[in-house]
Amino acid sequence: MSVENRAVDVDLAVVGAGPAGLSAAVAAAETGLRVVLVDAGLQTGGQYWRHPDERHLDAFTEPEHTGHHHWEHYRGLRDRLHRQLRSGGIVHRAGRQVWRIDREAGSGFSLRTTAVAGADAVSAADRTVRAERVVLAPGAYDRQLPVPGWTLPGVMAAGGVQAMLKANQVAAGRRAVVAGTGPFLLSVAAGLARAGVEVVAVCEANALSRWAATPLRALQEPGKLVEGVGYATTFVRERIPLRTRTVVTEVTGEGRVTGATIARVDAAGRVRPGTQRTLDVDLVAFGWGFTPQIELVVGAGAETRIDVDGSLVAVVDVDQRTSVPGLYVAGEATGIGGAVQSCAEGGLAGL
Repeated sequence: MSVENRAVDVDLAVVGAGPAGLSAAVAAAETGLRVVLVDAGLQTGGQYWRHPDERHLDAFTEPEHTGHHHWEHYRGLRDRLHRQLRSGGIVHRAGRQVWRIDREAGSGFSLRTTAVAGADAVSAADRTVRAERVVLAPGAYDRQLPVPGWTLPGVMAAGGVQAMLKANQVAAGRRAVVAGTGPFLLSVAAGLARAGVEVVAVCEANALSRWAATPLRALQEPGKLVEGVGYATTFVRERIPLRTRTVVTEVTGEGRVTGATIARVDAAGRVRPGTQRTLDVDLVAFGWGFTPQIELVVGAGAETRIDVDGSLVAVVDVDQRTSVPGLYVAGEATGIGGAVQSCAEGGLAGL
């Protein structure tokens, strides 16, 4: 998509073109608001729907080809966006990083932006976007915990490994261990296996009973159960070992990863002596959940709180309003909840 370089004064600026941001932008534009969608990505989808170059998108229409869930929902949002782009309801400023938001003296906001690497240059006069209201949908990034050797080439965030698969159809290694905690590990391991990588082990720090602690959540989102069955099928077919209450204690190698030491842990996370063993791998994918990207929320002066996982998140009301009049937040910045919840929050904020 081309980048608009004309200064605009609009009803609503949406920051972020992932599930929450896309949902907010199209919902608002379809009610008649003039919307500008600002995103650092060169194409829409955010981290969750990261995908190959859109010029070749038609070759990736099936979930097994894209590595995505809810892919048809994304295509629907994308089609609605294109209709609004053609009608002028939305201006898409791709390849723009928002680094500051200021309240105007009278009303509205000024968003200070800069072009990202690979995007068209932006003149000084066109770096500011002015809008009456703002929806922030900045998403989240991988939470990381250090272990000895974690800076070696071949150690990656699980989200980074999956991004390479989704956007470039490239596997980051040939023999991998995926370690950390949470269901996202299953998605990454299954994706690697489908790409031809030998997944030596998936190391889940907790017991599986932790995942079953809230069975009602699974019943409320039956799609998650379907995803789980898909992962289980891949694990059985590819013979991927799932080791619970197991962590990577050290990554070894000269110049790059050649091994990872794993060990069993007790319920308090302490290593059980005598359980260490070393795996021969060239890729270690760590996934310890996600951290909301909260910088713009804090910079705008909106109220925050500590969420149940210890993350700092935006405080919003039932309509996604923050403590700053005219400023809304949707998606992971209000608490990690996944794409389905992000789409719902984004659509609500846009309306």
